[in-house]
Parts: sequence; C-alpha cells; structure tokens
Amino acid sequence: AFQDLMDRIMTVYNVHNLISSEETLQDTVRFSDLLAEISHMYEDYIELELRLEEIVFIKKKMLSLCTIFNEMMNNTVKHNRVLNRKIHVKIKIWREDNDICIVYHDDGIGNTGCAKRESGDSIDRKKGSSGIGMRLIELTVQNELKGSLAIDAEHGGYKIWIRFPEEGMVRKK
Repeated sequence: AFQDLMDRIMTVYNVHNLISSEETLQDTVRFSDLLAEISHMYEDYIELELRLEEIVFIKKKMLSLCTIFNEMMNNTVKHNRVLNRKIHVKIKIWREDNDICIVYHDDGIGNTGCAKRESGDSIDRKKGSSGIGMRLIELTVQNELKGSLAIDAEHGGYKIWIRFPEEGMVRKK
C-alpha cells in the first residue's frame, strides 16, 4: 500500500516536471509525450499499443488526464499480477463532435465485481467493485473534465470509455 502511494506520487512528480520544464515553455503539450512518461513506470508489466489522434492539450489541464491514465495503468498492473505476463493495453484517443473520446482496454482477467456500469452508478464497496484508484478516475472525469465514463470489466479484460468536451482543454487549430 505504501509503495503504491509512492509510485503514484513519483508519477505525478515526473509528469509535473515534464509539463513545467523549460523545454516546453509554450502553454500546450503533446499528450503522446506525457503518456510515454507515465507508461515508462509500467514498462515491465504493460505492453502498450497507442492509436492517438495528435491532440495538443493546454498544460494546466494535463494533470487531470495524467492522473486518469496513471490510475488505469496502475489498476491494470495491480489486478493482473497473477497472470505472470505482460498485459497488453490499447489506448485510443480521438475527437468526435467537439468532444475528446478515450478508450482504454487491457487483456487482463477483468473484474466481475466491477461488471458494467456508467458514471453515476452506485459503487458497491462490500463487493470491492471499486477501489480508491477507480474512484479517483471517476471523480476526475466528472469534476475536472466535466465528462462521463463507462466501464466493462466482465467481457475479457478491463475496458473504460471516457468522453469529455474539448472546449477549454485543447489548443484551437
């Protein structure tokens, strides 16, 4: 538990340094660069496949996205240790109808306690269907990004769909 907390803190620290570095003096940053920084911490456990539309996000909004991706990767690693193999993770990001859409899917064992649900559904703490990491993802999507999410963890791995308005998040072309 303590090491888990320290790993989260170090990832946030590394991402903050990347966002704040003098090399990136602009007020925007490429998301692919930040995703690479986050995934580096999990490279012994995750094989990453990216399909990213090149979207340049405003820096001050990046920490929310980084928190979400760090927690998703952390959950993938934590809930699939019993498989004794690298977990394949697919991440897809694209624009659609003035929204940013994200799909995160791993090929792990899933979590039948989590089953299918959408943001706003109640969380059954007795069944362990959602821990602090998933709750942090939900709160960040809803409160910081003003978006929604859906989860399917019972049909082969763990799949999360996230959608939020691009207004105020990305640099206009």
